[in-house]
Amino acid sequence: MNTLEISKKVLGKNLKIGNSFSTLCKKKINNVLAKYSAKVLSYTTSLERKKNIYKVKIQVVFRKKIIFSTVGKDLNANKALDLALNNTSKMVRRYIRRLKVKKKNRLEVLSYKKSLLINLVKD
Repeated sequence: MNTLEISKKVLGKNLKIGNSFSTLCKKKINNVLAKYSAKVLSYTTSLERKKNIYKVKIQVVFRKKIIFSTVGKDLNANKALDLALNNTSKMVRRYIRRLKVKKKNRLEVLSYKKSLLINLVKD
């Protein structure tokens, strides 16, 4: 993914999270972040249960202090995780696309300025 070490946390609010859910969560989030080669500093996942509905919150922190938070709710903890990951994937994809468009526009402006300077020097 990138050379920096990513800080990973999987927490349970008033729940004891097993090793299987923790490893599944880390594996899925790493796959999503590696897919878009995002420059991530850390992520935190929390699982809580109210009555019989599981709620998974994912918070991803990027290098430029940009934080994305998503929530997934379902009767099954794994499905709630999948819903939250789906939303996280969308947010990361849109963020990366926005960065690419800004970079492309900036390069176009610079090339335009450079061509104007060359034309002025010729005259």
